[in-house]
Amino acid sequence: MKLLCLLSVLAATTIPCGAQLLIADMGVAISVIVVDPNATAPERSAAAELAATLQQITGASFSVRTNTEAPDRAILVGVARSTP
Repeated sequence: MKLLCLLSVLAATTIPCGAQLLIADMGVAISVIVVDPNATAPERSAAAELAATLQQITGASFSVRTNTEAPDRAILVGVARSTP
């Protein structure tokens, strides 16, 4: 259920109608999953669950990274916290 909510929010956020979101191609992940360095345990768990589910769907292995800057092709999980 959490994953379904997460994917719904992800799909509804910044993708214009008719645009494609390519996250994997021919069994190779093009995007990475990124969590905040201070992510909560539920956020980290959601990222891991998302990676496992996307692997089942696409056949590609998605890495979960903890970065302060997301790469160009990233799926962000959790709340972004800014530093004052």
